[in-house]
Amino acid sequence: MIAPAFLGAQEALIDLHGNPAIRQYLKSDKANVKTKSVASEAKTGMQLPFFDDFTYPGPYPDNTLWEDKDAFINTAFQIKPTNRGVATLDALDADGHIHQGAGSYPFIADHLTSRMIRTDSIINETAQRPLTLIDSLYLSFFYQPQGRGNAPDKQDSLVLEFFIEYADTIVYVDTTFYPADTLWIDPEDPSQGWISIDTAYWELDTTWMIYPEQWQRVWSTPGMTFETFEALYGQSMVQVMVPITDTAKFFKPDFRFRFRNYASLASNVLPGWQSNMDQWNIDYVYLNYGRSGSETSYQDISFVDPGNSLLQNYYSIPYKQFKANAFELMKSDFSRSYVNLDKVAQNASYKYRIYDENDVQIGTDDSYYDIEWTQPLSPGIVEDMVRLVVMFPSIPGKDSTFFTIEQTLVGDLLASERLCDTITYIQKFSNYIAYDDGVPESGYGLSDSDCMLAVQYSLFVADTLKAVDIYFNDTPQRQDSSYSEYFNLYIWRDNHGEPGDQLFVGEDMILKGAESGKFIRFDLNKTLIVNGGFFIGIMQTSSDNINIGFDYSNNTQSKNLYKLYNNSWKTTSYEGCLMMRPVFGTPEILPQESLNKDAKIVVHPNPVSCGKEISIEKPSFFDDRHNVVVDIFSGATTQNVYSAPYSSQITLQNIAPGLYIVRLTNHSTGEIATTKLIIIQ
Repeated sequence: MIAPAFLGAQEALIDLHGNPAIRQYLKSDKANVKTKSVASEAKTGMQLPFFDDFTYPGPYPDNTLWEDKDAFINTAFQIKPTNRGVATLDALDADGHIHQGAGSYPFIADHLTSRMIRTDSIINETAQRPLTLIDSLYLSFFYQPQGRGNAPDKQDSLVLEFFIEYADTIVYVDTTFYPADTLWIDPEDPSQGWISIDTAYWELDTTWMIYPEQWQRVWSTPGMTFETFEALYGQSMVQVMVPITDTAKFFKPDFRFRFRNYASLASNVLPGWQSNMDQWNIDYVYLNYGRSGSETSYQDISFVDPGNSLLQNYYSIPYKQFKANAFELMKSDFSRSYVNLDKVAQNASYKYRIYDENDVQIGTDDSYYDIEWTQPLSPGIVEDMVRLVVMFPSIPGKDSTFFTIEQTLVGDLLASERLCDTITYIQKFSNYIAYDDGVPESGYGLSDSDCMLAVQYSLFVADTLKAVDIYFNDTPQRQDSSYSEYFNLYIWRDNHGEPGDQLFVGEDMILKGAESGKFIRFDLNKTLIVNGGFFIGIMQTSSDNINIGFDYSNNTQSKNLYKLYNNSWKTTSYEGCLMMRPVFGTPEILPQESLNKDAKIVVHPNPVSCGKEISIEKPSFFDDRHNVVVDIFSGATTQNVYSAPYSSQITLQNIAPGLYIVRLTNHSTGEIATTKLIIIQ
């Protein structure tokens, strides 16, 4: 358990207090779809084999295989997994909140419990027969501590247990015990050994308890960092083979097994830093007979990671920006990881196809011959680069659209039905720029008030910046709907890779506690034209961690800057991206009373004769230090007939009589003020 060093610190990554993916799922329509029905009253279990590799979307385990929902099915926290998708055990419950009763001492956190499985008999082609010791029954799985999450400490272990029997036993003890305690009893049968009853619950007082079931621990491992784990075993995930040999206890019609983890939270004085801890990734759980402890390979090929964006650095960008510089924004090739779990090479064919929003394939010309290949895949993880020869088309009139990228991997299907895999990715083009994939794996924060952070962006054509979306993680304080935080919002011009002139300052922006755990939009409420490079960012106004979402899926470290007090800007120490997005488009019309009463131009004389001099008085908020430009447009055609740096006196030469629009543009802030001008003979 590593608590962040917040006193005297500069910047820090904080593990999540909750699980935003689960909370988003619970608010979605998918959460209301009925899951597969399971007959809970069944007295016998499913037939062997039992298998789960967690390659489905999740966020919960398959309810036809597992009884509980604590484990988080995901592709976010894995590092080089066995195949795509893992079950993550951590300190959060099924609703994505920290377990009740969690504290700084180790406590039992998540459970991943199988449904009942028949290990008493097997059904072959002719009949059902008893399962015996010579049938060689094994349970295997892969595991990994920490992954991309928080490393479990030594006492924060991962445990595998087998179900023994149901009971309703009262145990009396002669001392006080607590939720984190593990008690042991000596059964009547000495051959069973001491039995853990840390699943018991207590009633009335702290001197007696009831435990409804008995489980036997058959395997466990202490916590450690992923770095230590990989150095110790030479692998990113380790396979455990557990033989099941006690026929009296475990060969029965209602056999179950479960994984549990012990977790412990950070203990410090700032609750904003307390977060999810002690993560374990589990993969490729397989229970079957006819196995051997030395037979650890499988006829299985698959993708290791989910599909990813085909844009350079971006998950989303306005289509207007993409069309302006498509060749620079589009990747020329992209990385792909596959895994062959067999001990021999497997021949496989790969291809990708791209479809537009109408499900029409793009890039079907014969010149796109190299979007597929056939070759042998060596055992283990294979990483390669795929040449990208299909370009997203330029669609007239479109500023938002999407494309579907489908990738397939097919081997010898006659050998095994698992020698194939398909993944899809939706490439978005919307009204915002996103470096992140929308789901944080961590939180970023600075440790004191008046500290600033900024994220760098670039545009290829001018656009109207209307708002900023910021992902604020949940914290203990933000669980209170009456809680509010304040910060200042900034937009800066890019000054050689650092924030320069201020284009916008929004003081005392409000984050309400009930709004956290998602992107929150902060409207600028003004017209702000931006072009080229710019920064968006905030300044903290309190000493507690602002805790903004941080995404590991894309590394834009060089674009994330922070500043302590009046010191110089520095690049962040962490690889990943801050979840702050600029939003573009026409701002909503403001109520009349909210318009700046000084936003007007005074032109004199008006009307004015051709060739005469006019004086222009600009609005008071147009600071003289900034670059203000005067444009005069023909009122009928909006043709620009005059453009020059601001001067209070200008002469209108060679401009025909008519109605004109005078516009002042503050190019440092994007502010615009206009008025009408009539020119006569």
